[in-house]
Amino acid sequence: GLAATGTIREALTKLGDGRDVELVLNNGKSYRGKLGTIGTETVLVTNLVGKEFYDVLIDLDEVAAIELRTR
Repeated sequence: GLAATGTIREALTKLGDGRDVELVLNNGKSYRGKLGTIGTETVLVTNLVGKEFYDVLIDLDEVAAIELRTR
């Protein structure tokens, strides 16, 4: 839904590029890495933990939660 997507997108945008995040998807799968480009419908996560040479493009509709590592 658009409302949910907007909220997740706003949250990610506020965090900004290069932030260490873990995105948990609706299916329970999660991706940990650095926040990359945030598009209108997708978000890029780069430098995936354990797969440093890989990036993943995630549909914002699929994001159930954003986990942050606090300093």
